[in-house]
Amino acid sequence: MKDLTRCAHALGMIAALALTVTVASADRVEVSADGHLHVTITDRDANKSQTLATGMGDPFGEEPDWTNANDEVESRLQVGGVRLADISNNGWLDIVAGCYQSQSFPPYEDWRNRVYFNDGGELEATASWISDDAVSTGDVQVGDFNNNGFIDVLAANGGFGMAPSVIYFNGPDGLSTSPGWTSNEPGNAWNNSALPIDLNNNGMIDLVTANQGNSEFDPYRPMFAFANPGVLENTPSWQSAETSIQGTLAAADVNLNGFRDVAVSKWVNFETAVYLNSNGTLQTTPAWTNGLTTSDRGVALSDVTGDGYPDLAVGENPTKLYENQQDDSFSHTWSAEGTFFGQRELHFADVTRNGSDDLAEIHFSSRRVNIYGGGNGTLTTEPVWTWQGPGVGTTLAIGDLNGNGNLDLVVGNSGDPSVFVFFAPQPKAPCPGDLTSDGMVDVSDLLILLGAWGPCEGDCPADLNDDGTVDVSDLLILLGAWGACP
Repeated sequence: MKDLTRCAHALGMIAALALTVTVASADRVEVSADGHLHVTITDRDANKSQTLATGMGDPFGEEPDWTNANDEVESRLQVGGVRLADISNNGWLDIVAGCYQSQSFPPYEDWRNRVYFNDGGELEATASWISDDAVSTGDVQVGDFNNNGFIDVLAANGGFGMAPSVIYFNGPDGLSTSPGWTSNEPGNAWNNSALPIDLNNNGMIDLVTANQGNSEFDPYRPMFAFANPGVLENTPSWQSAETSIQGTLAAADVNLNGFRDVAVSKWVNFETAVYLNSNGTLQTTPAWTNGLTTSDRGVALSDVTGDGYPDLAVGENPTKLYENQQDDSFSHTWSAEGTFFGQRELHFADVTRNGSDDLAEIHFSSRRVNIYGGGNGTLTTEPVWTWQGPGVGTTLAIGDLNGNGNLDLVVGNSGDPSVFVFFAPQPKAPCPGDLTSDGMVDVSDLLILLGAWGPCEGDCPADLNDDGTVDVSDLLILLGAWGACP
């Protein structure tokens, strides 16, 4: 009864919102894709963004470099998922955006899925691919599900109508706007997120989904897995023993047995867990849980400690890191500072460009994107970069959009605009003559150059003009840069 009461409160908030918000109000109410969270944004907050902190590595600037504000079809969207993939096969990453439907106020008029194509590092202002179907998509994923050499788009669907998830197949004629595959879960399911993963190492992409029901009277569902022996099955052949409310998914080979395991965050009354993969088959019960029945959302896996074993980050309150104990268990070793709440997604990537993965998270409730810097076997407890957007935070994606070799950040919001891109700043040009990389051209660099005088073979940093010889021309370059590097 306690479980049903708490779930009723979480899922029933949406109906209450429709009754309590009036058209005369200047505030707007945003509801999350799974219906569990809502935020009221006042007119003072609307169209306001702010970078609250910058630090280690300065991964991104203070304001986005691109938004979909100029989309001529619709820029006010509830974006439940963004992913990056070369949909057009032109060598550049495109932005795939999945849009959900909710009882937000004022109502949203369009929730079709979209692709913003990338031509040579330039993103189109108006999405030129829009899905024919309009159902509630809480997450999107990408992958070549039919192994034809083109990246397909998976929409993890749900909503109160529990619309089935679908795949838009891609090919020589482009990405189809109508689904070519439809899921058929027993009893239907509200898919909160999806995970494309080759579970049995057969070279084909299988699919795992995290799910819930659609009311306080039918709140729970198991996790499902769809096998792909050559054609992805429509009806799942695997399900977890537990029925619950699950959030997001992540995968890595946590015990180094050659098969990728699955981590999943879970909502109140259920414990975030890791399901091991035994020779291509997921176990139906978890090998480890975090022991907390809180409102976790967001999981990510990466070897933070540098011991070769993936560690687990969980979107608790606050976000925590659990170190892999190398025995199919994890131990809490790190917590973020602050009382942030309402995480939606967590991702690991080296956005500070120091050779260690950083942890990025996005919050629905506080509207923040936080990046915790990685290095020396741990994470910074305070964010090295934080951005608070004008809309509630829903989703993140990280990848090199402009081809400069650095990772860029894509943020999905519920609001107007709803997609934001932060391009990583160009690294500073190397300082000619700074052979010790200490930020100065001085006697120590001169001694290195003189010690390498003459013809070069192999790696020769003192050959500043790359002509195969360290000579007077290189000496003149060094002397011309003498002093502190700019």
